[in-house]
Amino acid sequence: MLRSINYYPIGDETAEDGIASLALGLGKYIVDGGQTLRVSPYHPNQVLQTSEMDIALKETQTQFYALDMEHVGDDFKVDDGFNILKLKVKEADKDNSLQYIASTYDPYDQVIREGVYEGGRK
Repeated sequence: MLRSINYYPIGDETAEDGIASLALGLGKYIVDGGQTLRVSPYHPNQVLQTSEMDIALKETQTQFYALDMEHVGDDFKVDDGFNILKLKVKEADKDNSLQYIASTYDPYDQVIREGVYEGGRK
């Protein structure tokens, strides 16, 4: 989700810089108030959620919405939950969907590393 006005600028951001809320999966996750990555397109390296380790671990997306492709041929329903699955981020990791969009928490060194690696939380 993008907003042209950033009502809560941090650091050297300005309200006119805008703000983006980024999340894995369908936009329903953002609309429903799920954990997102808040970033200003003009300040991509200034991300509040990654400024401190405890904040990064607490405010990291752990679930997402995806289409249920197993039931595509079933009768269509008006229900907004039809053919939508709420999954754990671990499920996306299993099918390599996170390869270019995730970082991994390394519990041994207690740092967040860019990219997807075995053993750590994505």
